[in-house]
Amino acid sequence: MSRSALLLGATGLIGGCVLDYLLADESYEKITTIGRRKIEGREHRKLTQIIADLDTMLGLPDDPKQLPSGASKDLQELSAAFSASEIFCTLGTTMKKAGSKAAFEKVDYHAPLKAAGLGIARGAKQFLIVTALGADAKSAIYYNQVKGRVEDALLQHQFHSIHIFQPSLLTGDRGESRLGEDIGKAVGGVLGLAMIGPLKKYKPIPGRTVARAMLAAARKADSGVHSYESDTIYEMAP
Repeated sequence: MSRSALLLGATGLIGGCVLDYLLADESYEKITTIGRRKIEGREHRKLTQIIADLDTMLGLPDDPKQLPSGASKDLQELSAAFSASEIFCTLGTTMKKAGSKAAFEKVDYHAPLKAAGLGIARGAKQFLIVTALGADAKSAIYYNQVKGRVEDALLQHQFHSIHIFQPSLLTGDRGESRLGEDIGKAVGGVLGLAMIGPLKKYKPIPGRTVARAMLAAARKADSGVHSYESDTIYEMAP
């Protein structure tokens, strides 16, 4: 059976790797990305790139029948993209980059939930999302709290499968520097060999490994809600 995928966050570390694997997987007939700009050098017969910002996506009606009768072709295409069989959400930012809590939550909370709602209304079967190790709606750490809140809210959506990936510090080329992560990677590199057993989930993990695990989970399509910390992600995609 042919499959289709919608990828949000394709310009990020994990999203770029997910795109690589989706394009190489012959079981996927169509891959659609949504982003503010075109991804150069990624032309492919299976790939459709939709250029749209988050505000436009957030403004879509949940019910596709509620689109204005005179909606533009671009808006109709954006709405239809959420009818993919699987939605991969790798959106994520930082407080420094976002500039405010409201802007941060738009990317890390509101956009994923809107994508889930649009997907359910259009028949999507699986939703796969990257949050973070330590995600907890009751956390005293704001970042982890938002990640936990979005996880909890996603459970209200009745997908066939929801897969939540909770990686530790990510390694790989982001094309930008994040001081806190750089320090964490340096420390993790020194202590990595000692991070075994219960500590393995804290070991820094390559973004490409997370992407491989996401594809592995999508292929299995086990029903229900599944969460994976870094140690399990390593086992899924050695």
